[in-house]
Amino acid sequence: MPRYFFHMKSKDTRIADHNGKELTSIQAAHMHAQQLIRKTVLYLQPDDSPEGWSIDICDAEGSSELVVLFPPRVSALMAEM
Repeated sequence: MPRYFFHMKSKDTRIADHNGKELTSIQAAHMHAQQLIRKTVLYLQPDDSPEGWSIDICDAEGSSELVVLFPPRVSALMAEM
């Protein structure tokens, strides 16, 4: 099973994932990234904006496979929950 790494980043910040997660496919990795975003926005203050943040999903060699954007507004994501 491939290992994917989920690096959170914005224009000024990068939070590297050094452990990664073994998942069956890039589709499963995309779903995992969406879960990470949902969990992250729970800790944002009402005036915080996740705009410009993303999760860069990379393979074990460090190549970017997919970039998942945070929603422009927390309220947009909360409406989906």
